[in-house]
Amino acid sequence: MTGVAGSDAVRGRIVGGFDPASWWRALQKGPYATALDEVFQSEGLVLVALSHPYARLLADDLAALDETCLARLRIVGMGLGPHLPERVRTAALLPYDDRLDHLVPGVRSDFCQRALSHFVGLLTDDRARGSGTTDIQGHRALVDAALGPVRTGTPSQRTRATDEVIVQRISAHLSTGARARSASHLLRAVRDMDGIACEASRFARLYRLVTRTGPKGAAQ
Repeated sequence: MTGVAGSDAVRGRIVGGFDPASWWRALQKGPYATALDEVFQSEGLVLVALSHPYARLLADDLAALDETCLARLRIVGMGLGPHLPERVRTAALLPYDDRLDHLVPGVRSDFCQRALSHFVGLLTDDRARGSGTTDIQGHRALVDAALGPVRTGTPSQRTRATDEVIVQRISAHLSTGARARSASHLLRAVRDMDGIACEASRFARLYRLVTRTGPKGAAQ
């Protein structure tokens, strides 16, 4: 959905022209789709982790929810405000930002998943349950309290490196017994521990080269 044409991207699997909105409408008519209003037929909160492209795709569907459903909705992601209707932002968006990287390290492409996992952890914490917090204001306060003490500081400067150097660093990290770790975890190690700048799609290609994995990460 990011516009990158590759074997592991939606765009790379579409024959002919690709229009995200048309693809989304067609997907919702498929045999494995679940209508959003059906999700709210069960009880409890509905937690949604969104990247920017998916926030734009879901914006109209979320805006069509009634007030009762919106009160049960919680949305996490990085910088989603401009991509969601004001009504949805006000009712459901949680205040996650790059402070999360210091609590739950990862890469930008998995930010919303990390934020979702972090929020679930807050909800299951005994102190959160004991507070009786259930509304959006209380949940925002929980997130702010967890992220508030974190100071991002000045971003570190990373150096550029050749493919050969990055391959060497991937191999070095894997040789320490980290073979089971995902490409995203190793990318964070190469960036933060080795101080090397590397774009995510480039790193994924080099990671597959070293580990001889396919586009879905299955060892070959």
